[in-house]
Amino acid sequence: MYDERLAAATKPFNARGAKVVRCKTCQIAQQYCICEHQPEPSSDVAVMLLVSDAEILKPSNTGA
Repeated sequence: MYDERLAAATKPFNARGAKVVRCKTCQIAQQYCICEHQPEPSSDVAVMLLVSDAEILKPSNTGA
């Protein structure tokens, strides 16, 4: 979802933290990312997260 929205962006992201190398999955700074340690879910629960169009581009978004 992030890559699709980034491709449709009309201007580059230049806000605070733009130069930080981030994880593609969680958008946390790569040095603090724990995605590789996340357990696999063992249930059949489905979740739908509704966000505004530009929210996916904000690295401070914690909904991902």
